[in-house]
Amino acid sequence: EGAAELTLKVMKELGVERFALLGHSAGAPVALDAALMNPDKCAALIAVAPAVFVGDEKNDTTSDRGGGALKLPLDRALRFAWFRFLVSQDGPGLNVVRGSVRRQTAAVESGVTYGDLDRETRDAYVRPTKAEGWDVGLLQLFRAGLGTFGGDGARLRREMRKLATTRREQNETPKPGSSGSSSVGRATKPFRALVVVGARDETTPPRLAESLRDALSGAGVQPENLRFELMPTAAHLPMEQTEGGVRETFEALVVEHVKALVE
Repeated sequence: EGAAELTLKVMKELGVERFALLGHSAGAPVALDAALMNPDKCAALIAVAPAVFVGDEKNDTTSDRGGGALKLPLDRALRFAWFRFLVSQDGPGLNVVRGSVRRQTAAVESGVTYGDLDRETRDAYVRPTKAEGWDVGLLQLFRAGLGTFGGDGARLRREMRKLATTRREQNETPKPGSSGSSSVGRATKPFRALVVVGARDETTPPRLAESLRDALSGAGVQPENLRFELMPTAAHLPMEQTEGGVRETFEALVVEHVKALVE
């Protein structure tokens, strides 16, 4: 929530009146929440490998916390409950964070994770762990995320209706050779959404992206304004993956989606 608010404040200071938001992985819920906080100015959402847990609508209750939770097998649910307890404690929580990041860092550096990226890019993903206080900061992020992980689906699906029903105005500049008036008219454009995920993504599997697509559709985003792209050779980082032309294909998708907002 704080990251979404900060995103909107930065754009306000920059004088941005109309925007498209792109969020990758854990950034996707930040982008979505920012859009929900200011739907009249958000023209489009691009969710890439989205870690957005909208849950199962048929299991909803009227409570934001009760319905739409991510359904986990019993053994994983028990491990998650234990993990939640540990990170709520300062000492054990820091040990969990450090141990988790050490394992992930070793996998990245050895090429087991993100093996389709070059060495310089992999090193860049590890670099933040060299900053002073990175473990304390990451623990706070874990705690904040655990507050809504898998339990925010009912709220998200309910509020996403605003994206489909809000009127968004777009500057419409008179064409050359027209009446000669310098006035600028206002046209209304529908909200557009693009959901992109790699078929080889094991971090945020395609089923999560499919659930977000279905939730946006259920919220009223029309099929012609809702695009879902499953990239067959992409993993979790399509914007970084060069093999097979993944990055170029991904960038073309984003450009095409954003250009449609001004045409």
